[in-house]
Order: sequence, then C-alpha cells, then structure tokens
Amino acid sequence: MRRVVCLAFAIVISTILLLVSCGQPGATTTTAPPPPTGTTAQPTTTTTVPTAPVVAKPKYGGILTVTNPTDPAAFDPKASNSLLAPTLNLTHDELLTGDWAKGPAGTGETDWLLGNLGRTDVLTGLLAESWEMPDGETIIFHLRQGVHWALDPNNEASRLVNGREFTAEDAAWNIKAEWAFKGSFLALTNPPSDYLVDARAVDKYTVELKVPAHVQGLHLALDGERLYMFPPEVTAKYGDQKNWKNNVTVGPFMLTDYVTGSTVTFKRNPNYYLTDPAGPGKGQQLPYVDGVKWLVIPDLSTRLAAFRTGKVDVMLSVVAEDAEQINKSNPKIEQKQTYGIVYLPAGREDKNLPFDDIRVRQALNLAVDQKAIVDGYYEGRAEIVGWPFYNTKDHEPFYTPLEQMPASVQELFTYNPEKAKQLLTEAGYPNGFKTNIVTGSAEGVDLLSIVREYLLKVGVDMEIKQLEGGVFTSVNRGRTHDEMLFKETKMFFAPWKMHEVRKESLDNLSFYENERTRAVYDVINANLGKNDPVWVKAVKDVTPFMLEQSPYIWMPAPYAFHMWQPWVKNFYGASDVGYFTPQRWTRYTWIDTELKKSMGF
Repeated sequence: MRRVVCLAFAIVISTILLLVSCGQPGATTTTAPPPPTGTTAQPTTTTTVPTAPVVAKPKYGGILTVTNPTDPAAFDPKASNSLLAPTLNLTHDELLTGDWAKGPAGTGETDWLLGNLGRTDVLTGLLAESWEMPDGETIIFHLRQGVHWALDPNNEASRLVNGREFTAEDAAWNIKAEWAFKGSFLALTNPPSDYLVDARAVDKYTVELKVPAHVQGLHLALDGERLYMFPPEVTAKYGDQKNWKNNVTVGPFMLTDYVTGSTVTFKRNPNYYLTDPAGPGKGQQLPYVDGVKWLVIPDLSTRLAAFRTGKVDVMLSVVAEDAEQINKSNPKIEQKQTYGIVYLPAGREDKNLPFDDIRVRQALNLAVDQKAIVDGYYEGRAEIVGWPFYNTKDHEPFYTPLEQMPASVQELFTYNPEKAKQLLTEAGYPNGFKTNIVTGSAEGVDLLSIVREYLLKVGVDMEIKQLEGGVFTSVNRGRTHDEMLFKETKMFFAPWKMHEVRKESLDNLSFYENERTRAVYDVINANLGKNDPVWVKAVKDVTPFMLEQSPYIWMPAPYAFHMWQPWVKNFYGASDVGYFTPQRWTRYTWIDTELKKSMGF
C-alpha cells in the first residue's frame, strides 16, 4: 500500500469509526447465585452484561509532548491568517467553544473529531457565558466575569497587561480588528458583502455585533469560534503581536519558549478560569498538565520513531499502514479510527470544456473502478464514498448510507466503462477527449496515475502535471488551473459552508453551480445558529443530488488513526472541539505519571 496524505492538523479536522481504549466499555461474565435450600435448582446461567468504563479521577502534573512537521508560521491572526498560527489553540481562547461534556468524555452526542459542523446544539460558552440574537442583524455575547489575562512576570508584554480582567472592550476590539485586516482568515474566506458591520461594548461584560442579515449565523460561528482574543494594549505598544514573545494569553497555556526547528514550550496558566465540565474531574480547574512540549520534527519516520519510543505522547491521523506497524511494536497503544483527508479531481465547468455536461461528469465516475482502488491501492482500508459525509457519530445527522440512496447514485460507485462510453458518445465525445490535471504532491501523482489508466480505457487522456508546492498553492487558491485540479475537500468539517458546490467559493475548483444547491445554501444561512434541524435536514436531503451531479470524480476516504500512549488520559481521540480548533483537547487531558513510570518511560 502506498502512503497517502492524511489530515495532519487535527484539523481539522478527522472522523471516527472505532474506539480502542482502556476507558471503552467492556464485558463481564456473571454467574447466577445458587437457589435457596429446598427449591428445585434451575440450570446455572451465564449472562454477559456491559460494564461501565472505569475512569480514574484526573491528576495534575506532567508534561504532554506532541509533535508537528513544521514550525508555526504566525502568532498574530490580525497580522496573518490564523490557520498559520496553530499555537493559538493552546494559548488563546475564543468567545465560544465545542461543549466537551457532549463528547466522549460526557454524553457522547458527538465524537469531537470533526468539530461542531455548524451545529449550535453542541456549542457552549468559553469567554462568553451566553449569547443571543434579538433580531436578524444583531448578536450579543454576555461575557464571563472575573476572567483575567495570564500574568507571566518574566514576560515584558505580560507585565504590560498586568493580569487585568478581560472585558467587552477587548472582545469588540479583537472582532473589529480581525475583520479589518484583509489578510485574516475571516476576510480571505468571505466576500466583502458578508463582513462584520460593527462591534461595540455595551457595558463591561456585554459586546454587541451588527452583521449582515443574510449571514447572521455565519457570524455567530466565525466571531464566536474562529476569533482568538488578544490584549489591545500589546498591539498599541508594539504595532502588532507577531513576535511570539509578546503573546499574552487568556487561555490554558502560556508560550514561554520557542526554538525554531526544534521545540515550542508551553507552561500551564495557573489562573485559568475554566473547570472540567464532565467526568470524574468535573469542577476541577483546568488544565491538568504542567505544560505542553511541541516538538518540530519534519521527517515522518522520525516522528513515528519518537512515538514508538515514548518520546511523543500523541500522534494524529496516522495512516493505516503505519498504525499497523505501531500496533505490532506497541500493542498497548490507544487508538481511534478516523479518516485521512479526501482529495478529488475537479474539472472546470466555466470554460466551455467537456465538464460542463453532466453526462461527461458521470461518465468519468463510471469509468473509474472505485472499489478496486479501495481493495488494491488502499488494501481494503478505505470507504468507497469519500464525500461529503462519513458513517460516524459526528456526521450522523447528515449521513445517508450509499445503499439507501437512489439507484442512480449507487450506479456511480460501480465500474461500468461501457455505460461511460455511451454517455461520452451522447455528449458528443465518441472518441473521448484530452485534458490535463495539476497536483502539488507525489502522492497525488500516484493516485491520479491509477485514475488516468481507467480514463484511458474510455478514451479520456488526462495528462498529469505535478507543480512545485508554492506554485500549486498559488494556482489552487487563485483557481487558475487550465482544466482540472486535484484538491482536498472541506465539506466534511464545514457542511454549512458548502464549499465544493458554491461557484464563488475558492474551494470550488470545478466552478459548479446549481439552483438546487444554492437554495439549500440559502436555507442554511436563514437557519444557522437559530434552527439547526432545518438546515441540517436540507443538507442531508440534497446530498444524493450533489453526488448524482458529479461535479468531481468521486474517490474513497482512506482510514487513519489517532493514537496515544496508555498514560494519556481523558483524550478519546477528540481532536477538534469546536470549529477547526486542533489542540483544544490538551486542556482536558491528563498524564498518569505513575503508569508512565511503571512502563519504563
């Protein structure tokens, strides 16, 4: 099996099918007691009943060690894209977050592997205690009282802030500043018509937002969960907060040291305001660990070796091939099955190319033996339907099994080159056509080479072009590809954005547009943050139609695994507790230092 690209930021962004951990319910055998004296004995029966997981009370202390292939590229989301600043998930909080108590540590309503998916029923307050939308253009956040910026006496910027209280003035400044910066995540991923109108402090603990009515729910999601809070006076003094040494946190950890290409070090914030919302530690102050050590290790084999030898505590999105080897050498490793990121070939429908004909698009899908790719390329370690939803707890409200979809959709996941040729002929391409596709990786070339061989059998000659990483990124984000592009999908973690089927979305590389999917997007915007069941059902109901429309060549979703050492507790593989918030789980996780020591580490 070839290595495949998986979601490396838990990012993001991952899903679950299987839980294998010491906290998983097991089974016990119970023998019925003997009958009373003087009665006729009934046959002794053996009954298997489930037992509740034994979960120890969390303990404080220890250092949690994680790893990443690259250095953080930024630290200030008001001077760069927040996606380039992954340390913020450890150091800086937002107004809202995913409710940890509704995940596997609590009620199990979600797995917290893919984020909240736009659902407000799994959200809770973080720096805000509550929120309201009194009319269609207003969002009001009511802040927690008594929350203070962390005070690190060894940090000049921290001494400047001096541990003062977090207020509505802070929140309003942050929200306005990030929307005003044209290079921010918010500004880059939304058209100007959707931008914030205004934000102001009503009083010390109340912040009021004015937003465009057609995207009120979007602003609840973005301004509540994608906007990290920084102290304004640090920017006032230094011009920005791009220097990591000027990071002042209101979150669970303080960034205390950074050695480029080596280590990022975080220290526990002793005055963090949040308490554990679920489990045996409910009510205890967070975080549990004394700190987090983030090792920068570019080479995958070196990262895996560090994990096998206990130098790293958690590895996210490990491909199935590597996970099998780890299980052989480290059979006590805990793990949870998830998925690697799915890449799809997209052909432009906006340039008078063959792809603007649905018959051509469906022919390309029928020409590719997707089951053979699952069985051969992935050695059975993949799901044949890789977009837009998976059979997981997170996706449960959106998901329809393939076997329950219309026959016309099911047919697209069968191998039928004769039907493909027929459709191409009907579309005016009896001899097929030539095209080209660009990718930014060698792994992409590997998989596309298989797709190309299938397409050649129906007369479609797809030339593969591998671009250098920076060039590919430019082509990808600018959507300047000639005909086809091989790109990762986004709908699996942001269904409410419908990225792959909105023509204006930068992540729609096919330029697909349809009045039916547009109508669903309108339903989403009318109900997001207000009436989840309505928009969720609309997305679920339109999914078979989107698949039948074939704006992409459908590809399988490869399995991957979140893996962690036996001494890492209260993790469950819950890698994304909110809207694209990797590393948030670190505040809830604790280290069983005694177990670690007993295992020789």
